[in-house]
Amino acid sequence: MKHALAVLLMVLAPVFATAAEEAAAPAAAADDFKWSPLQASFSPSIQIVRKHVPIYGLKLNFGAGDSDLVYGADLGLLSRESTLRGLQANLGNYVENEAIGVQIGLVNGSKDFTGLAIGAANWWDGGSVRGAAIGLANICNDVVGVQIGVFNSCKRLTGAQIGLINVISEKKIPFYPFLNITW
Repeated sequence: MKHALAVLLMVLAPVFATAAEEAAAPAAAADDFKWSPLQASFSPSIQIVRKHVPIYGLKLNFGAGDSDLVYGADLGLLSRESTLRGLQANLGNYVENEAIGVQIGLVNGSKDFTGLAIGAANWWDGGSVRGAAIGLANICNDVVGVQIGVFNSCKRLTGAQIGLINVISEKKIPFYPFLNITW
């Protein structure tokens, strides 16, 4: 009986080994994913799926995460995307191109932002804000909406700034304390 079991194991071992290799192959080929419902990352180089794989669902950043496209919720410590549609709530948030939705963090940033940003510092890298920015400091080029903070600064505004220091650099009188409105 022992001899028959040993022969059976020797015959089946290559079958199991081949099946194990084939099962491991899709996990190793994360580049083959067209999209993913989940991204978990510890650093941009240690993520479940690669940066270019779109996330339609939940992105969790246990350290820092980097994705090209996120539709859904992005939660954790530090995050960077090329494009965001949804909620980004981390200590630090940055969207390289366009963000539509809500950013909540100590520091928020994007090229172009549409929605609500709540943070200690909201900074848009030469871009625009359409919506509301609420923070200690709100800085960008163009605003269509409202900036609420201690320090608000932009080049052009269609809307209102509410804060201690309000600056619209391309306005005839660029500085107004407390309330600055243009149409």
